Amino acid sequence: MKNKDYVIMSLGQEEYEEFSQMFGDYFWFDCEIKHDRALIKENVVNRQILPSYEKGAIFIDMLKADNKNIGFIMYQLDGNKSDWNERPGFGFIREFYVVKECRRSGLGSFLLKNAENTLKQLGAECVYLTSSKKEYVKDFYRANGYSGENEYTKNGNEYFSKII
Repeated sequence: MKNKDYVIMSLGQEEYEEFSQMFGDYFWFDCEIKHDRALIKENVVNRQILPSYEKGAIFIDMLKADNKNIGFIMYQLDGNKSDWNERPGFGFIREFYVVKECRRSGLGSFLLKNAENTLKQLGAECVYLTSSKKEYVKDFYRANGYSGENEYTKNGNEYFSKII
């Protein structure tokens, strides 16, 4: 899928290292989880995310500009194959990140819509996600058609959903 000079592509093996760095930035700065970056890479990316991606349980799409990765989205169709299966048959946006200097440009919406389209093609009629406590993040999801459910995860993040 293309939009001007931007392209969305599935994560390739040659990009694993760059994805790992980007995921570390997301975890450290956006999620404000200040764990050792090497441990995030080893315990979260290498032991959890990439094996799930390689077995087809999750999708990881990369947003690129001028052949440089500037964002990613991780998502899945909840079901027996997925390792997070709260709502079978629903699409689930697991993690979502755009580098800070590219935010507020429509690129996040472009990346999110692409994931929603893929999930719809896979049979999902509804997508859900959990939002951080940051109001600007919730505002982004609301602007993209998601509604808060007034239901919260154990760590206090609110569930949002959207019919697609």
